[in-house]
Amino acid sequence: MALISLFRNNRNDVQRIVSEYQKHRFNSDQLIRICVEGDSEDDTYTALKEASQSIPLVVYKYDQGNPHYGSVINKDRLDCLTKCWNIGLELFLESNAEYGMIIDSDISMPDNIIPTLLKERQGIIAPLMLFEASIFFRDTWGYRDLADNDFYNHPPYTANFDWLKPFEVSSVGLPFFHRNLIESGLRFGDNEVVGFCRSARLQGHKIHATPNARVYHPRVVEVPKVYDREWFIPTHISSPGQSVRIRAQKRRRP
Repeated sequence: MALISLFRNNRNDVQRIVSEYQKHRFNSDQLIRICVEGDSEDDTYTALKEASQSIPLVVYKYDQGNPHYGSVINKDRLDCLTKCWNIGLELFLESNAEYGMIIDSDISMPDNIIPTLLKERQGIIAPLMLFEASIFFRDTWGYRDLADNDFYNHPPYTANFDWLKPFEVSSVGLPFFHRNLIESGLRFGDNEVVGFCRSARLQGHKIHATPNARVYHPRVVEVPKVYDREWFIPTHISSPGQSVRIRAQKRRRP
């Protein structure tokens, strides 16, 4: 089993990943974490290399020289993420892992995640991604219903939401998959994880989200430091049925 994550300027998450490892141990030492790090301005890469001495981490350095985009939906940022995720998938194929999962490096995972996803897997499956200590949904862009509508930030998160069992969707933000999908050539493309899921469906694979597995994202929105156009940061206020889009301040690239 391999968890695939991207890192940039988040050294603090490295220690959390180390502390979580024992909770998520799967068949002894068969759980690995594939870490693709790039363009950090802190010592994230050094921390990952040090952590790899104590837990099974595969650490790959890939600097692109791109600005720090933050939490924006922007083609340049998505293209950068796509390149990094595809590197992670190639490293996954070099491992002996039978299953893989795309998981953001700042997400906390309860210890029942892997067994639940293995039990309920149908093609591609994903846990729900909520803001920590809340019932509000975090990824309302990557998770989409069968009509390609974004999830709501409040429960029920989509019109066809099922509280009791996995339900079919068109896209998920944290896909959990079998090795044979990647061996068949499935990769990230346009629109990052949304494009990955669309390609999977074109190949005949179904995608499900399950309410029985939930992961948690910090209650932060990462504001970009540099812009060459006006971008929008998707975020939410903590009131059911309401959401807001915050316009990022336009700055000139140095």
